[in-house]
Amino acid sequence: MTSFTERFQNDAILQRVLDSTREYAVFMLDPEGVVATWNDGARRIKGYEAEEIVGQHYRLLYLPEDRKRGHPEHNLETALKNGEYREERLRMRRDSSTFAADVDISPIYDEAGRHAGFLKVVHDVSERKRLEDEACATRDELDARVRERTAELSAANGELEAFCQTVAHDFRAPIRNIVLRCRMAEEDLGESAPPEAIEHFRSLSRNAKRLAELTDDLLEYARLGKKPLARKRVDVTGLARRLAAEIAPEIAPARHNGSAVIDVQEGLDADADPQLLQLALRNLIENACKYSKENVRVVIGREAVEDGEAFFVRDDGIGFDMAFADKLFQPFERLHGNSGIDGTGIGLANVRRVVERHGGRIWAASKVGEGATFWFTLGQG
Repeated sequence: MTSFTERFQNDAILQRVLDSTREYAVFMLDPEGVVATWNDGARRIKGYEAEEIVGQHYRLLYLPEDRKRGHPEHNLETALKNGEYREERLRMRRDSSTFAADVDISPIYDEAGRHAGFLKVVHDVSERKRLEDEACATRDELDARVRERTAELSAANGELEAFCQTVAHDFRAPIRNIVLRCRMAEEDLGESAPPEAIEHFRSLSRNAKRLAELTDDLLEYARLGKKPLARKRVDVTGLARRLAAEIAPEIAPARHNGSAVIDVQEGLDADADPQLLQLALRNLIENACKYSKENVRVVIGREAVEDGEAFFVRDDGIGFDMAFADKLFQPFERLHGNSGIDGTGIGLANVRRVVERHGGRIWAASKVGEGATFWFTLGQG
């Protein structure tokens, strides 16, 4: 045994420090790999008392198959060559049980620079590995559930698409037939028809038209989830003004010739799918006009919000109660269902779908009788 190793063994202060390191096995090997020191952490982790292991070759601490492959000798050679050897591997206790170990072997040199042995530090990481394995198992289970849920959603989407095809082919023709026959009956009866009969035909025709609108909106809602996103630079100001020019003339006559003013801010642009953005803006503008007072005034622009900038559509109409704001973007939810204002309850749901397809978000604020503002972002292009 070298004098350096003897000094290491006989240093009482150093031994007390090492023995207090109970979470780590810290021991010294001579240049040939024979165990020269053994701390209390090594006794606790490995199961050997000092008198049982000191003087034995450290190969005793390896699994039989690792000993056959010459793994212990390889580790010492690598440590001497590279200045350190580290690995995470199974190690064996005195009772032949195994544990996951984080191992570090470092060569030690005396004052003259001569190789005096090796310092080996072993940490039992079995608990960490157990937790990692549990986390992996949980992740695998979650992945399996996600795959299963994705398959279910794909199947549901397929069923929805088939339903939409049925709606498109089987609903539209009967609806058109109802509207046509109501008109023909009204014309055939002419002035001889009782007023209440004419009103019944007109009411039936109005409801059939509303059903047609609802059918179209449902089809649009279903298609929005499948339509590929084709982003490009869009002149939002120009787009909004074209829509305003189409919508405003339809609004004023319905308001007993009240005015309809739609102001659009200059310089608005965005990276977005033009067709989808047009659908969203049209719905927001029509919604703002629909719930405005007699003289319609709508403002479209962009402004700073908490997390950047957002487009907005603002009106000074009848507003809504914020207690029901979470229903705004749900299909078929109408906050003014008994107001006499036409609508299918799908428009804002379509807007939300367009915004979310772009990776953005949409929200609104209002006070009853004081108008409403809808903000939306479009994510990153």
